[in-house]
Amino acid sequence: KLPKIPDHLFSQKLRFRSTSLGIFSLLLLVYHKSNNNTLIFLMQPCHVNLIILMCITLMTTPIRTYLFNVYLHNQWGVSWLAIFNPDLRSHHQPLETFNFFFEHIVLVVLPIYWIYSKKITVWKFSWKFAFQSYWCFAMYHAWILEPLSYISAQNLNYMMAPPPGPLRLFGTYYRNVMFIAGFILTVSTRLIVESIMLVIKYCNKQKKIYKLM
Repeated sequence: KLPKIPDHLFSQKLRFRSTSLGIFSLLLLVYHKSNNNTLIFLMQPCHVNLIILMCITLMTTPIRTYLFNVYLHNQWGVSWLAIFNPDLRSHHQPLETFNFFFEHIVLVVLPIYWIYSKKITVWKFSWKFAFQSYWCFAMYHAWILEPLSYISAQNLNYMMAPPPGPLRLFGTYYRNVMFIAGFILTVSTRLIVESIMLVIKYCNKQKKIYKLM
């Protein structure tokens, strides 16, 4: 059952700031992709999840809590990997590389801020929900990105060919390895979030103790 989250936890100021960051990045994305005739790449998971985060700030129904907790499991594939292993081979336009890192940093920072300021409920880790979250990630790739890749002849999130790196060693089986590694990273990312929450809880406790002294 989805918990009811009071709408006042998301102030108008927070909504404006969060959506402004997303809109700025999306406008640059549309501009760059239009110039390259590659608007189909707006279906990449990172861009779709940026829109989802913007929607979460605007939603007043409990479904936003569900979407946010799914995102916490899958953010490894939409932010962390891109930051630490960026593929910038197609970036030739002004501000294109800047927006690449700007977007992915927003995808990391916004959820951490929401967790720190208790703006949205984070559910306890469970294997059942981890499988469910990974299923959302895997099915988006298998049912949407892979067919679109064949139709458009574009390598959407490496559904037609592996990225530069170790995945190329597996040849035609690279997708199998990618999906197996994806589940491991899904669980690992959520456990990292759990650790971050413990650190935040400890810091808040220390603040309270300091105020009482």
